[in-house]
Amino acid sequence: MCGTRRGWKRVEVSRGGYSVGKALVASALVGTPGLVAGAGGRRRETWVCRECGFEHTYGL
Repeated sequence: MCGTRRGWKRVEVSRGGYSVGKALVASALVGTPGLVAGAGGRRRETWVCRECGFEHTYGL
């Protein structure tokens, strides 16, 4: 793992899959149509250190 705090660059942002957690919360709030809300999935960002090339993906 890289120890630097500066020099990071975001290289990719994506959304993936069906989020069961999101669907359950949305269905509790708005009922059955909320199950469709899980289709939005989780947002993921990939960051790379410009100094050493270390890469990490964070799920938001």
